[in-house]
Amino acid sequence: MDVPDPAVTAPADAAWEAGLDGWDEAYARVEAYFSALRIRNKLLLSRLVYRVLKRAADMQKQSGGEPQVLAMQSTAKLVAEWFERVLDVKLPKERIAGRGRLALFLADMPGRWERYFLADPPWPEEFVERMRRSYLNAGPKFQKRTMTPRPIELSAIVTGASQTWESLNRTPIIRAMISWTLVASIVTGLVFFLW
Repeated sequence: MDVPDPAVTAPADAAWEAGLDGWDEAYARVEAYFSALRIRNKLLLSRLVYRVLKRAADMQKQSGGEPQVLAMQSTAKLVAEWFERVLDVKLPKERIAGRGRLALFLADMPGRWERYFLADPPWPEEFVERMRRSYLNAGPKFQKRTMTPRPIELSAIVTGASQTWESLNRTPIIRAMISWTLVASIVTGLVFFLW
């Protein structure tokens, strides 16, 4: 039996440990993401996380990168692709992901349809119909509006103060007199209270 020399294997073990920490963090992030989508079945959750991490590991072999970043990119891409297939829509990934997540909750996916999340077809017809109906309701209802600029309405006090200040700007002598009067009254008040 060969016993490995610690001096020879230490750098490889250190690199492996450093990589393991990255994948551990990636696992935690992906699991937290799916938990936020209310995936409660532990077996299903583990399978989904493994599926994402496998895709991330394949991406890392091809192009390198941080495991945490690759795992979250894989998660976002996988979820967006699944939404495209279930909802039968073609939109930018960012738009479909947000509205798709909302549709999941409106369709009560976590309660009734959890096992179909990220699953391949065929899906139950009721699930697909409910997801599509929820997806349509998840978006904002836009109405065409026109915005015309209007003057700002200020209170009488603000308007009066503004006009007074503008008139003081026009007459520097009056402004100086008011300023010196304020300074003199403050000094007089201090002398009066200190004596």
